[in-house]
Amino acid sequence: MSSADSRGRFRQVQERLEPARRRFVKAFRILKDGDRFRGTMWCLWNNTAFARWAKEADRKLWEETLEISTHIYEDAAKAIVGLPITGGQPGVIGGGGCDVRKLYFLARLRKPKVIVETGVSAGYSSRAFLEAIRANGIGRLFSSDLPLHLMREQVGCIVPPSMRNDWELYYDGDAKNIPLILATVPRVDLFHYDSEKSVDAKRRVIGLIRQKMAVNGLIVVDDIDRDGYFRELSSHWPQDSMVFSNVGVIGIQSGSQVGAAWEE
Repeated sequence: MSSADSRGRFRQVQERLEPARRRFVKAFRILKDGDRFRGTMWCLWNNTAFARWAKEADRKLWEETLEISTHIYEDAAKAIVGLPITGGQPGVIGGGGCDVRKLYFLARLRKPKVIVETGVSAGYSSRAFLEAIRANGIGRLFSSDLPLHLMREQVGCIVPPSMRNDWELYYDGDAKNIPLILATVPRVDLFHYDSEKSVDAKRRVIGLIRQKMAVNGLIVVDDIDRDGYFRELSSHWPQDSMVFSNVGVIGIQSGSQVGAAWEE
Protein backbone atom coordinates (compact mmCIF):
# COMPACT_ATOMS: atom_id res chain seq x y z
CA MET A 1 0.00 0.00 0.00
CA SER A 2 1.42 3.38 -1.00
CA SER A 3 1.85 6.24 1.48
CA ALA A 4 -0.92 8.14 -0.32
CA ASP A 5 -3.29 5.20 0.13
CA SER A 6 -2.35 4.96 3.79
CA ARG A 7 -3.08 8.63 4.34
CA GLY A 8 -6.40 8.24 2.56
CA ARG A 9 -7.39 5.28 4.75
CA PHE A 10 -6.33 7.18 7.86
CA ARG A 11 -8.51 10.17 6.89
CA GLN A 12 -11.47 7.84 6.31
CA VAL A 13 -11.03 6.32 9.77
CA GLN A 14 -10.79 9.81 11.27
CA GLU A 15 -14.03 10.86 9.59
CA ARG A 16 -15.86 7.76 10.84
CA LEU A 17 -14.65 8.26 14.40
CA GLU A 18 -15.24 12.02 14.47
CA PRO A 19 -18.94 11.95 15.56
CA ALA A 20 -18.12 9.59 18.44
CA ARG A 21 -15.18 11.77 19.47
CA ARG A 22 -17.40 14.87 19.54
CA ARG A 23 -19.96 13.08 21.70
CA PHE A 24 -17.25 11.97 24.11
CA VAL A 25 -15.82 15.50 24.38
CA LYS A 26 -19.28 16.95 25.03
CA ALA A 27 -20.06 14.31 27.66
CA PHE A 28 -16.76 15.03 29.41
CA ARG A 29 -17.49 18.78 29.46
CA ILE A 30 -20.97 18.17 30.87
CA LEU A 31 -19.69 15.99 33.71
CA LYS A 32 -16.83 18.36 34.50
CA ASP A 33 -18.97 21.54 34.67
CA GLY A 34 -21.67 21.63 37.37
CA ASP A 35 -23.63 24.46 35.73
CA ARG A 36 -23.59 22.66 32.41
CA PHE A 37 -24.66 19.39 34.01
CA ARG A 38 -27.63 21.07 35.70
CA GLY A 39 -28.49 22.93 32.50
CA THR A 40 -28.39 19.71 30.50
CA MET A 41 -30.61 17.89 33.00
CA TRP A 42 -33.13 20.77 32.97
CA CYS A 43 -33.27 20.69 29.17
CA LEU A 44 -33.82 16.94 29.14
CA TRP A 45 -36.61 17.24 31.70
CA ASN A 46 -38.39 20.05 29.82
CA ASN A 47 -37.68 18.94 26.28
CA THR A 48 -40.31 18.86 23.55
CA ALA A 49 -39.54 16.98 20.34
CA PHE A 50 -39.40 19.74 17.72
CA ALA A 51 -40.36 17.52 14.79
CA ARG A 52 -43.54 16.38 16.51
CA TRP A 53 -44.44 19.92 17.57
CA ALA A 54 -43.76 21.29 14.08
CA LYS A 55 -45.87 18.62 12.38
CA GLU A 56 -48.78 19.48 14.66
CA ALA A 57 -48.33 23.20 14.01
CA ASP A 58 -48.12 22.91 10.20
CA ARG A 59 -47.36 19.56 8.60
CA LYS A 60 -46.97 20.97 5.08
CA LEU A 61 -44.53 23.61 6.29
CA TRP A 62 -42.54 20.95 8.15
CA GLU A 63 -42.18 18.94 4.94
CA GLU A 64 -40.97 22.10 3.18
CA THR A 65 -38.54 22.69 6.05
CA LEU A 66 -37.00 19.23 5.68
CA GLU A 67 -36.44 19.81 1.97
CA ILE A 68 -34.85 23.24 2.43
CA SER A 69 -32.66 22.11 5.33
CA THR A 70 -31.32 19.23 3.24
CA HIS A 71 -30.19 21.70 0.57
CA ILE A 72 -28.58 23.94 3.19
CA TYR A 73 -26.57 21.11 4.72
CA GLU A 74 -25.50 19.86 1.28
CA ASP A 75 -24.25 23.32 0.31
CA ALA A 76 -22.58 23.75 3.70
CA ALA A 77 -20.70 20.47 3.43
CA LYS A 78 -19.05 21.77 0.26
CA ALA A 79 -18.49 25.34 1.46
CA ILE A 80 -16.75 24.58 4.77
CA VAL A 81 -14.24 21.99 3.56
CA GLY A 82 -10.85 22.86 5.05
CA LEU A 83 -12.18 25.64 7.28
CA PRO A 84 -11.07 25.55 10.95
CA ILE A 85 -14.57 24.91 12.32
CA THR A 86 -16.63 21.89 13.31
CA GLY A 87 -17.16 19.79 10.20
CA GLY A 88 -14.52 21.64 8.21
CA GLN A 89 -11.46 19.87 9.57
CA PRO A 90 -11.19 16.60 11.53
CA GLY A 91 -10.66 17.18 15.23
CA VAL A 92 -11.77 20.82 15.20
CA ILE A 93 -14.62 21.82 17.51
CA GLY A 94 -16.11 25.30 17.49
CA GLY A 95 -17.73 27.78 15.14
CA GLY A 96 -19.89 25.08 13.60
CA GLY A 97 -23.48 24.83 12.54
CA CYS A 98 -26.90 24.73 14.14
CA ASP A 99 -30.23 23.02 13.61
CA VAL A 100 -31.38 25.04 10.62
CA ARG A 101 -34.74 23.26 10.64
CA LYS A 102 -35.85 25.05 13.80
CA LEU A 103 -34.83 28.49 12.57
CA TYR A 104 -36.33 28.10 9.09
CA PHE A 105 -39.60 26.69 10.40
CA LEU A 106 -40.06 29.38 13.06
CA ALA A 107 -39.23 32.19 10.62
CA ARG A 108 -41.62 30.79 8.02
CA LEU A 109 -44.34 30.24 10.60
CA ARG A 110 -44.16 33.74 12.09
CA LYS A 111 -43.06 35.72 8.99
CA PRO A 112 -41.01 38.35 10.87
CA LYS A 113 -40.17 41.60 9.11
CA VAL A 114 -37.02 42.18 11.17
CA ILE A 115 -34.73 39.34 12.26
CA VAL A 116 -31.66 39.99 14.39
CA GLU A 117 -29.12 37.28 15.14
CA THR A 118 -25.80 37.05 16.96
CA GLY A 119 -23.14 34.59 15.89
CA VAL A 120 -22.68 33.85 12.19
CA SER A 121 -19.46 31.90 11.53
CA ALA A 122 -19.97 30.00 8.26
CA GLY A 123 -23.59 31.15 8.13
CA TYR A 124 -25.85 28.17 8.87
CA SER A 125 -28.38 30.26 10.81
CA SER A 126 -28.09 33.17 8.39
CA ARG A 127 -28.80 30.91 5.42
CA ALA A 128 -31.84 29.42 7.20
CA PHE A 129 -33.28 32.86 7.93
CA LEU A 130 -32.58 34.17 4.44
CA GLU A 131 -34.23 31.12 2.88
CA ALA A 132 -37.29 31.83 5.04
CA ILE A 133 -37.26 35.52 4.08
CA ARG A 134 -37.19 34.59 0.40
CA ALA A 135 -40.06 32.11 0.83
CA ASN A 136 -42.07 34.62 2.90
CA GLY A 137 -41.51 37.40 0.41
CA ILE A 138 -40.85 39.78 3.29
CA GLY A 139 -38.22 40.47 5.91
CA ARG A 140 -34.64 41.58 6.49
CA LEU A 141 -31.83 39.94 8.46
CA PHE A 142 -29.34 41.83 10.65
CA SER A 143 -26.41 39.69 11.81
CA SER A 144 -23.77 40.42 14.46
CA ASP A 145 -20.50 38.52 14.32
CA LEU A 146 -16.93 38.73 15.59
CA PRO A 147 -14.71 36.57 13.39
CA LEU A 148 -12.78 34.21 15.66
CA HIS A 149 -12.50 30.91 13.84
CA LEU A 150 -12.72 32.31 10.32
CA MET A 151 -11.28 35.16 8.33
CA ARG A 152 -13.64 38.06 7.74
CA GLU A 153 -14.17 37.14 4.10
CA GLN A 154 -15.09 33.56 5.11
CA VAL A 155 -17.88 34.60 7.48
CA GLY A 156 -21.24 33.61 6.02
CA CYS A 157 -19.66 31.56 3.24
CA ILE A 158 -22.72 29.26 3.09
CA VAL A 159 -24.89 32.18 1.95
CA PRO A 160 -24.78 32.59 -1.84
CA PRO A 161 -24.51 36.07 -3.39
CA SER A 162 -28.07 35.77 -4.74
CA MET A 163 -29.45 35.76 -1.18
CA ARG A 164 -27.50 38.68 0.27
CA ASN A 165 -29.74 41.58 -0.75
CA ASP A 166 -31.86 41.15 2.38
CA TRP A 167 -28.86 40.79 4.71
CA GLU A 168 -26.81 43.27 6.71
CA LEU A 169 -23.74 41.72 8.34
CA TYR A 170 -21.76 43.45 11.10
CA TYR A 171 -18.26 42.22 12.07
CA ASP A 172 -17.19 44.05 15.25
CA GLY A 173 -18.76 41.98 18.03
CA ASP A 174 -22.07 42.29 19.86
CA ALA A 175 -21.00 45.18 22.10
CA LYS A 176 -20.57 47.41 19.04
CA ASN A 177 -22.87 45.74 16.54
CA ILE A 178 -26.09 45.44 18.53
CA PRO A 179 -26.43 49.17 19.35
CA LEU A 180 -25.79 49.97 15.67
CA ILE A 181 -28.41 47.47 14.54
CA LEU A 182 -30.98 48.66 17.07
CA ALA A 183 -30.47 52.24 15.92
CA THR A 184 -31.39 51.09 12.41
CA VAL A 185 -34.48 48.94 12.98
CA PRO A 186 -37.94 50.06 14.16
CA ARG A 187 -38.37 46.85 16.20
CA VAL A 188 -37.16 43.24 16.40
CA ASP A 189 -39.68 40.57 15.46
CA LEU A 190 -37.39 37.56 15.87
CA PHE A 191 -34.13 37.47 17.80
CA HIS A 192 -31.69 34.56 17.74
CA TYR A 193 -28.78 34.40 20.19
CA ASP A 194 -25.81 32.18 19.35
CA SER A 195 -22.65 34.14 20.12
CA GLU A 196 -20.64 34.43 23.36
CA LYS A 197 -21.77 31.71 25.75
CA SER A 198 -21.24 33.45 29.09
CA VAL A 199 -24.30 34.32 31.15
CA ASP A 200 -23.16 37.94 31.47
CA ALA A 201 -22.90 38.28 27.68
CA LYS A 202 -26.39 36.88 27.19
CA ARG A 203 -27.82 39.25 29.79
CA ARG A 204 -26.15 42.27 28.18
CA VAL A 205 -27.29 41.51 24.66
CA ILE A 206 -30.84 40.45 25.49
CA GLY A 207 -31.10 43.44 27.83
CA LEU A 208 -30.44 45.66 24.80
CA ILE A 209 -32.65 43.70 22.43
CA ARG A 210 -35.69 43.78 24.70
CA GLN A 211 -35.85 47.58 24.29
CA LYS A 212 -36.83 47.06 20.64
CA MET A 213 -38.50 43.66 20.92
CA ALA A 214 -41.92 43.49 19.30
CA VAL A 215 -44.73 42.74 21.75
CA ASN A 216 -45.52 39.52 19.91
CA GLY A 217 -41.88 38.81 19.05
CA LEU A 218 -39.92 35.60 19.27
CA ILE A 219 -36.69 35.06 21.23
CA VAL A 220 -34.59 32.01 20.31
CA VAL A 221 -31.53 31.10 22.38
CA ASP A 222 -29.08 28.40 21.33
CA ASP A 223 -26.96 26.16 23.59
CA ILE A 224 -29.24 26.66 26.58
CA ASP A 225 -27.91 23.44 28.12
CA ARG A 226 -24.64 25.18 29.05
CA ASP A 227 -26.00 27.06 32.07
CA GLY A 228 -29.19 28.17 33.81
CA TYR A 229 -29.70 31.47 31.97
CA PHE A 230 -32.59 30.40 29.76
CA ARG A 231 -34.32 28.83 32.75
CA GLU A 232 -34.08 32.20 34.48
CA LEU A 233 -35.16 34.16 31.39
CA SER A 234 -38.10 31.93 30.55
CA SER A 235 -39.48 32.22 34.09
CA HIS A 236 -40.94 35.59 32.99
CA TRP A 237 -43.16 33.70 30.51
CA PRO A 238 -43.66 30.24 32.05
CA GLN A 239 -46.64 29.47 29.81
CA ASP A 240 -45.05 30.80 26.64
CA SER A 241 -41.61 29.16 26.60
CA MET A 242 -40.50 25.89 25.09
CA VAL A 243 -37.34 23.80 25.09
CA PHE A 244 -36.39 21.97 21.91
CA SER A 245 -33.29 19.96 22.83
CA ASN A 246 -30.64 22.65 23.47
CA VAL A 247 -32.65 25.49 21.88
CA GLY A 248 -35.01 27.63 23.94
CA VAL A 249 -37.87 29.65 22.46
CA ILE A 250 -39.89 32.40 24.15
CA GLY A 251 -43.01 33.85 22.57
CA ILE A 252 -44.09 30.66 20.88
CA GLN A 253 -47.76 31.55 21.32
CA SER A 254 -48.97 34.22 18.92
CA GLY A 255 -50.10 37.30 20.80
CA SER A 256 -47.67 36.84 23.67
CA GLN A 257 -46.20 39.82 25.47
CA VAL A 258 -42.49 39.13 24.92
CA GLY A 259 -41.83 42.79 24.16
CA ALA A 260 -43.29 43.92 27.46
CA ALA A 261 -40.80 45.01 30.11
CA TRP A 262 -39.78 42.66 32.87
CA GLU A 263 -37.71 43.01 36.00
CA GLU A 264 -34.33 41.29 36.28
